[in-house]
Amino acid sequence: MKISEYLKEGKENATSMETLIQRTGYSRRDIQKMIAAERRDGILIVSDTQRPGGFYLPGNAEELAEFVRHMDSRAKAAMVACRGARQRLRELEAADAGQVTFPETEAPEQA
Repeated sequence: MKISEYLKEGKENATSMETLIQRTGYSRRDIQKMIAAERRDGILIVSDTQRPGGFYLPGNAEELAEFVRHMDSRAKAAMVACRGARQRLRELEAADAGQVTFPETEAPEQA
């Protein structure tokens, strides 16, 4: 069974997570995993987080473009959030090894 089989085309026909849970009998986490697996297999399942929101198959290029912009934005935000943690991890690992660390700086511009 595939989640995409429960979805309709077009944002106006989006199916909420709650509806998918009721229709499939699967948990929220299982449905998320199934959607991720289908996406990895190339099935275009898009989502909308604005109310009423839900999952759907893209009905046109604009719906797909909107989803791509949203996912790009989320990926960039995740990278920024990880930057500080990554730096702190390097500091902790260096301290464990008895090394001195220096803050990262940008490379000087070359003339």
